[in-house]
Amino acid sequence: MFSKFKFYVFLLFLLAFIKFAVQAQQKQHIDPELWPEVQTEYVFKNTSFLYFRHQYRFTTNPDYKGLNSFVLNDQLKRIQFRLGYEHVFTNTWALGGSQMFSFEPGRRLFFTDVYIRHLNAIGGIQLFKRVMIDYLQYTNTPSIGRFRPRLDLDKPFKINNITVRLRTGYEVFFYTDFKAGRQTPVRLIDRTRLRAEISLQPNPHITFTPFFTKQTDYAKLPRYW
Repeated sequence: MFSKFKFYVFLLFLLAFIKFAVQAQQKQHIDPELWPEVQTEYVFKNTSFLYFRHQYRFTTNPDYKGLNSFVLNDQLKRIQFRLGYEHVFTNTWALGGSQMFSFEPGRRLFFTDVYIRHLNAIGGIQLFKRVMIDYLQYTNTPSIGRFRPRLDLDKPFKINNITVRLRTGYEVFFYTDFKAGRQTPVRLIDRTRLRAEISLQPNPHITFTPFFTKQTDYAKLPRYW
């Protein structure tokens, strides 16, 4: 009971902090996007796993001029490939990292990230807490780092012989150039991402996971932090 109380207090504090941090910032809204993705993975005996992920990012804006593709021609914003590994230490703690390469119109991107993940359950709901640090290298703009805490709520259950998982997650992005003492105003929060998904697993080897993501970018903050 006390652990539930602590969780709800933490959740309220997190929501209040985010509301305060973004209220003075300008939001940038973009057209809805489609991000089809395929992932293959190899799971070891201790449930650690190696994975490869391939993703496309399409915009629904018909005026966008991007990469050529077999569907939504010229509306393809990014093609990316990611190779990663997560090492499971216990039932609750894991450490992971990945390397990603992506193509965009006019530039290439290289992502390197490491993260730590913690899992526990309250009232039948699994809580995934993850903190990630990633480093973005661009071919035509300065490199940048990001600090990304994320919270996911996951509820698994069975329908006949099919495993179904409902999950919602919220992630906050803090950007940094790793330089102290900057004299220009900076944003406290640069991006937020809300994700809802449903996973259907007819057998242990195949999983379908359609998901919806709402991403918000914040443009500027008219005072110093």
